[in-house]
Amino acid sequence: MDQETTTPPSQPPTIQKPSRHGKGSKKPSPKTLNPLQIGIQDFVTNNIAPETLSQYGLSPETLQSNLPKRFTVYEPMLLLPVNAFSSPPAWSALYQSLTALQQQGLYASLVKAFSRMGVTHIAINAPIALTDTQGHENRMRSPAGLVPLYGDFGPPAATTTSATSAASPAGEEGQPSDEDLERAFWVRTMQNHGIVQTWAPLYTMFSRGNVTEKARVLGQGAAPFEGLEVAQLGGQAVSDVGVVDMYAGIGYFVFSYLKRGGC
Repeated sequence: MDQETTTPPSQPPTIQKPSRHGKGSKKPSPKTLNPLQIGIQDFVTNNIAPETLSQYGLSPETLQSNLPKRFTVYEPMLLLPVNAFSSPPAWSALYQSLTALQQQGLYASLVKAFSRMGVTHIAINAPIALTDTQGHENRMRSPAGLVPLYGDFGPPAATTTSATSAASPAGEEGQPSDEDLERAFWVRTMQNHGIVQTWAPLYTMFSRGNVTEKARVLGQGAAPFEGLEVAQLGGQAVSDVGVVDMYAGIGYFVFSYLKRGGC
């Protein structure tokens, strides 16, 4: 699917204990697992013995209520929140006990669970740092904290070394080279009724926020866009009005301006 996918906000899933029911009463339905929880549960069921689970205060019956549930899909990448493997505590302890080989088996199980969404790669998200690893200002908003877990995301931004200086980033502030971009892993999503954005997550940040403001720029929101309303245009076409975004960046609003103008 081309559209980002997240789990709907809900209460943490729980396992209800069997109870006696009166005649004609219905048993409570079990909570539905999302693909993230299904992938984890399938891996644990097939690879972790119940005795091992008990060491972490878990059992096959209580596992479901201790699994993470939030995720985002930017096809074909499954992007997990930064705390996906560190919360809840019982799940975190179990995950930390896995060997590197077992962790790869877990990721493969997640890819299988998300196969209908076209997922082939997995990464953990992270906030955009204000500075890079050398302490310099992260003016390019590089997603240096992204942690690839499964699949080839491409090479890190190339570096060059001269005889008179230590290794330094290639291009301005370590921007990827043309060769890097050719080898990079690319993802895509669609927002605001058909605006498709494509990017290489190892090099470029993306935020799914500001949807309301993007809709306003497109003329789809409830709030008016000053100067672009029909009454204010005075018969002019929107495409004849010049709008300049002085901070284009990845195009969060530029693409909306272009679509509003019919470009």
